[in-house]
Amino acid sequence: MPPIGLQQDAADARAEPVIDLGELMDIFMKPLYDDLKRAVDKSPRNRRQMADVYRGAVKLAEASNLLFSRSLNRYTERAEWDRGRDRVQRRDSQP
Repeated sequence: MPPIGLQQDAADARAEPVIDLGELMDIFMKPLYDDLKRAVDKSPRNRRQMADVYRGAVKLAEASNLLFSRSLNRYTERAEWDRGRDRVQRRDSQP
């Protein structure tokens, strides 16, 4: 971290990975997947159990988004990625 008062260049401000992808998947993705699988395997019978499935699915989806956006790759460098992102942001900003 630079001393207080010094401005960081935007290129220098990028976060660097602390662990490799495999370890990240083991720490975050596998437990989320296991939780979701357990919730689905129970065959939700009421709103509370269905909410558990929903929460598990959302957690896994968002973790996947974070994992996917961790660094630029052959998918995120494409123009379609930017168009898709912009479309989602426009949709989410509408009342």
